[in-house]
Amino acid sequence: MRWVKRCAPVAVLAAGVVLALPSTPVHAAAVVQDPACMSNTVPANDSATAAIPLPFAVNLFGKSYTRLWLSNNGHVAFNGHPFERPNTRQDLAAAGQPVIAPFYADVDTRGAFSGLVTWGTTKIGGVDVFCANWVGSSNQGVGYGDVHDNRRNTFQLLLIDQSASPGVPGDFDVQFNYDKVEWESGDFDGGTNGLGGRPARVGYGNGDRLAPKLFELPGSTVPGALLDSSPTGLTKGSLNSTILGRYTFLFRGGGAATGISVSGQVVDNKGNPVLSSIEICPTNPGPCVSGNTDANGDYTLTGLAPGPHTVTANAILAGVLPETIPLQIPATSPAVTANKIVLGRPLLVPDGTTITPWHLNLLGLPSIDNTTDFDVTTTACPGALVILRVFASSGQRLLTTVLPESATQPGQYVASFPGGLSWQPDRVTFRYEITCPDGSTPPLEFDIYLDPSGRVLTPSGAAVEDATVTLLRSDDAGGPFTVVPDGSTIMSPSNRRNPDRTGTRGEYAWLVAKGFYKVRASKAGCTDPQDPSKDFVESGVLEIPPEVTNLDLVLNCPESTSAIGDIVGTVAPVLSLSLGAPPRFGTFSPGLTRDYLASMDVTATSTTGAAVLTVHDPSTTATGRLVNGTAALPTALEARGTGGSFGTLAAGPVRLQAWQSPFSLEPARVEFRQRINARDALLTGDYRKTLTYTLAASTP
Repeated sequence: MRWVKRCAPVAVLAAGVVLALPSTPVHAAAVVQDPACMSNTVPANDSATAAIPLPFAVNLFGKSYTRLWLSNNGHVAFNGHPFERPNTRQDLAAAGQPVIAPFYADVDTRGAFSGLVTWGTTKIGGVDVFCANWVGSSNQGVGYGDVHDNRRNTFQLLLIDQSASPGVPGDFDVQFNYDKVEWESGDFDGGTNGLGGRPARVGYGNGDRLAPKLFELPGSTVPGALLDSSPTGLTKGSLNSTILGRYTFLFRGGGAATGISVSGQVVDNKGNPVLSSIEICPTNPGPCVSGNTDANGDYTLTGLAPGPHTVTANAILAGVLPETIPLQIPATSPAVTANKIVLGRPLLVPDGTTITPWHLNLLGLPSIDNTTDFDVTTTACPGALVILRVFASSGQRLLTTVLPESATQPGQYVASFPGGLSWQPDRVTFRYEITCPDGSTPPLEFDIYLDPSGRVLTPSGAAVEDATVTLLRSDDAGGPFTVVPDGSTIMSPSNRRNPDRTGTRGEYAWLVAKGFYKVRASKAGCTDPQDPSKDFVESGVLEIPPEVTNLDLVLNCPESTSAIGDIVGTVAPVLSLSLGAPPRFGTFSPGLTRDYLASMDVTATSTTGAAVLTVHDPSTTATGRLVNGTAALPTALEARGTGGSFGTLAAGPVRLQAWQSPFSLEPARVEFRQRINARDALLTGDYRKTLTYTLAASTP
């Protein structure tokens, strides 16, 4: 294995080789799932706990604390019971006492589908940790005021003892973890359906308006900025971590170095804004800070230390080349503006030029294998002087040569390259200087990608096609290593499949972020040549960056031959729907205004291209209302699918769930709501209706 040093802070794992190119942090679940963390439950209310003892003392703004109060409303306080409802009109310094707030907003856990707030203590990496969780028992998240649960957030606060590491009592880390952010404000804060109004604040403050000390993440109180639907959402960025949705603040000596903020913009070569991931990393060892640009191509990242850094932008969409620029962060300024980053697109091979042999690599780019011979044939004017210069993506010139004209094909110029070139796997640019006999100089320039030599092979060197390759990752070289989740944004949009399959030449490719990796390869019937009891082989630990080349994984596979033949299976048209136990509201209480909730699970199967599930009341008597004999409830019954909005059955069929592709035994939940008003006349007995549930084919 050969290690090649590069400057870019992140990397590409391509065909067994790791190259320095940018990407984004890991998109794994940020919330720590530890039963000890969730061993105590806060009742469903809009208040806070009694004092909770901490497993270690924390030095917060110069004062030592050994206990805290946990509020349902997304924060903890250190001087006593916090306000029942947070006032997001004012910053966190106005809370009246020191607070740490992963999501300072009107959380309300009284909804039927909301989880409860929990807390506990545990050990992570051998150190004491206090956990507060707005997660729920099944990771369903928490609702918002006043008693709403159609949108839910899942987030967590960890206080991590760090007194032993630097040897200073009271030092600790604050960690905010976010898995899901669907709402930003409650009714009390002027929100509508959980959106708008005065959104949440995220950060910490000392509660002293006269001598305020506070920090709030960018996007606090900005409508939409913290939501999953925004490129600047809490689940889309990170601080002092490569895990998306994880923000770590290092409290040392009573305060946290909130660091310097860096702002900038990313555009394409026509000046249009580009949605991109952004990663700012120190040139020397240290944590990177990650995030995304907004719709205008703008970004602001905080928590950066002075010194030399690199800023790397990688477009969310494939087909745009990443770019890394240097950045010097001075210690004298709280905010720095980086140079504009311009992302370009590859120069395509033009008409009249052929490459033999060539292929599209697993990233969809025109590529050659620099371990085998290849020719590049170019058409120009007959009798021209043709000079070819080849450049690496860094700008280094790799080759200069004069091309001879074909003796049998006038106007054709062939550059022949032997296998085993020493060029590193990367993008190279072919630039021709053509001077025709009439003095004209037609320009010609294009990019080619060199495939690296690492593949999955047999001991004899044959390619192992269709092998399963799995990418594993850890924040530490010593592990533990876990499989990168399929679809994770640790991998660029060009390939987010994990596990993946090797191509016809045994190659595979990922674009990945900074970290420690292993690659595992397996195929049915194949074993580890060194240990036949193992049905896979695995690389050693790969630290990214720097880049790694010549990473061949060897599987011992039996020799076999293959033939092509069809096999056919027929699927008959199927639309099936199975209903669970009938929903029941329970007992209606006269004289009280209240919404009653009930739900029912259904299981659906469809072989059509798309399908929709609806419910309606076929009765012509009091349509959409529950009846008890001749008596009918005044208010119509409402229904919705999970996560949707309630619709009234009095208005006709209610759409519950839609699918855009075939599915089998797909679970779905139907939720019902019945409003009983205080002056409704209720008749003893059961109010009921027979409803019709319809699963029908639909046009996508």
